[in-house]
Amino acid sequence: MTAMNVRDGLTWRDFPLAVGAAAGTLNLRIGGVGQGKPVVTVTAGVHGDEGPWSARAIHQMLERTPMSDLIGTLRVVPVSNPLAMEADARCAPLDVLDLNRVFPGNPNRESRHGHQRSREEPRRQDDERRIRRAQSG
Repeated sequence: MTAMNVRDGLTWRDFPLAVGAAAGTLNLRIGGVGQGKPVVTVTAGVHGDEGPWSARAIHQMLERTPMSDLIGTLRVVPVSNPLAMEADARCAPLDVLDLNRVFPGNPNRESRHGHQRSREEPRRQDDERRIRRAQSG
């Protein structure tokens, strides 16, 4: 069966993130489709208190984009910070660091979550887009 839209063509990979000794892990989910250049990564959910709207925008984009329109490689990360999302907090409660400020991170320090995400994404990408909630005011 041929994928009609980009969402149907995605392959998802889960990467476990340590939550703590008692709680186990949560998965960082990264989707990918296509091949070659350009390589574009679209992220959302960097802050856990921003609600589901940016992830919903990614899903709508994937549903509305025909596979025939895709040129190159697309990576999507609808929830970049699942630890903070689970806690409904701006930062993950384990390290209280703002993922937006520590990316790409260090595997041996508090910013290891940012490092995990950057390690699993293509080393070289042509563009990255972050979808953030609309600010009211």
